[in-house]
Amino acid sequence: LGYDTHSAFIVEARMSKTEPAVRDFLSNLASKLDPLMKSDMATLLEIKKAECEKRCEPFDGKINAWDQRRCAHVLKKDR
Repeated sequence: LGYDTHSAFIVEARMSKTEPAVRDFLSNLASKLDPLMKSDMATLLEIKKAECEKRCEPFDGKINAWDQRRCAHVLKKDR
């Protein structure tokens, strides 16, 4: 078909037209979402810290996979 890769064929058939356009779009999107992700993580850490203090448990300063659902539930309930 004249394309270097399958992805080159697919992106031309769709609206992005070229692989570099897709990479630029995703890079631009990631740079815009990064501050929001950091803000959300800070909020989730605050929730986890408060939960740990309430339960007299040590706070490890990070969101683990098993913390995400609980913190998201608390955040949703409080909003």
